[in-house]
Amino acid sequence: MPNTVLSAQHSKRVEPNVERFETPNGSSRRQAILDASARLFSDQGFSGTTIRQIAEHTNIESGSLYYHFRSKKEILQEILMFAISTTDHRVRATVAELPEGTSPRQKVEAALRAHLQALHDHIEYTSTNSRYSGQIPAAVHILVQPHRQKYSDFWQELLRQAQEDGAINEDLNLSLLRPLILGTLNHTMEWYDAKRGDIDALFGIIKVMISGIWNVAD
Repeated sequence: MPNTVLSAQHSKRVEPNVERFETPNGSSRRQAILDASARLFSDQGFSGTTIRQIAEHTNIESGSLYYHFRSKKEILQEILMFAISTTDHRVRATVAELPEGTSPRQKVEAALRAHLQALHDHIEYTSTNSRYSGQIPAAVHILVQPHRQKYSDFWQELLRQAQEDGAINEDLNLSLLRPLILGTLNHTMEWYDAKRGDIDALFGIIKVMISGIWNVAD
């Protein structure tokens, strides 16, 4: 999801406090900048978006934007961290709240449904996270990648447990299965309009598509 890596000193200067990304934060003006940037990045990419465009969409002068953010890279960093952390939090919370006795298959399906919902609830943020990976500056990638990896590790463990419990076919390579399934869900952001459609109906089709991963006895 590369530009020249910024100096170590600059990387430290913009390194985030992860807690701040659990919800969009800061003043209403700061939030307006993030929202406008997410829309622009989602539509035309990070490289194709200028500070001037962000300022115009926020109805402020370009110079005023730097009162809230040091650079366009820092704006992107906050958008990516919000996309990752909100999706991660929603999926983990969904699984944690399942009643005792929930089957491994039901856990995986509930997590997939939560992932899909999180994508479409914050689509301008989450689509920026998935669409333009090749445009993410190296310094930003270095900062957000550990959080992406943490989320991937959660999924790998969830699928591993389901496979060990006999729910998922033992012949399936989970390192291939995980990105294949999540990639399918992520791709729905390219064509599905959750505002007009029924996300439960969409997920019902997805469940049919992936039904082959399950052991018949489950």
